[in-house]
Amino acid sequence: MPFNVLKSALLVFSQKNESIDPKHKILLDGKVMLPNNSVKYLGVIVDNQLNWSEHVKKLYNRLSRAIGILSKLRYNLPLNTLRMVYHSIFNSLLLYACQVWGVNSQTIKTKIQSLQDRAIRKITFSKSDCNVDKLYKDLKLLKFTDIVYVQNCIFMNRVENNQLPDCFQDKFKHRRNIHNYNTRASKKGQIEIPTVSTHKYGTLSTTFQCISDWNKFIKAFSHLNVKSLHTNEIRKLLLSSIVTKY
Repeated sequence: MPFNVLKSALLVFSQKNESIDPKHKILLDGKVMLPNNSVKYLGVIVDNQLNWSEHVKKLYNRLSRAIGILSKLRYNLPLNTLRMVYHSIFNSLLLYACQVWGVNSQTIKTKIQSLQDRAIRKITFSKSDCNVDKLYKDLKLLKFTDIVYVQNCIFMNRVENNQLPDCFQDKFKHRRNIHNYNTRASKKGQIEIPTVSTHKYGTLSTTFQCISDWNKFIKAFSHLNVKSLHTNEIRKLLLSSIVTKY
């Protein structure tokens, strides 16, 4: 497969505080390519330590600009219209690839949640010390961490229904296909949680988080055949169950 030199980049992954050997370079069509600290791929900035700091930094600025727009529009638009604009210019940014960059650090989660709280307060003309949980509940909006949870469940539903490429399907195995004995978890169709040795690249990985959230979803709605639910049905089901607990 031919490579476009102008659209290619070299990224060497490393641990924190680990220097990259300058000898790591490649020659592509006569052009020497040196390692980059980060590369933008399909709208996501991937850094060489996989901590997503560069992506979150750019996202933070975009979300802040969206809050500025909402702050001006709130004087001229009714709340129901503002809610639609919020979904369009703010929530859409939160959704994009949040399963990848949104699970890696509690600092990132707190930072993004703070911005989301500001956006909600702006469109409702609420004070900074108001009960923000009530605002989410009244507007029927999910908080950032719950958005990631819903996206993980939708993703796993597609895995269960063989709607994703094989490279994803092979990562998930049912417990009933691993153990020779029946357990309550295997009967419910839960996925086997992989054994991991690290926190950052193990328990905080997208694969681990998706499996954990899916098993949690199955357990919470054991009276339903969750595999047969469509995407919109899962979204509505989780929205109503989560928001009422705020």
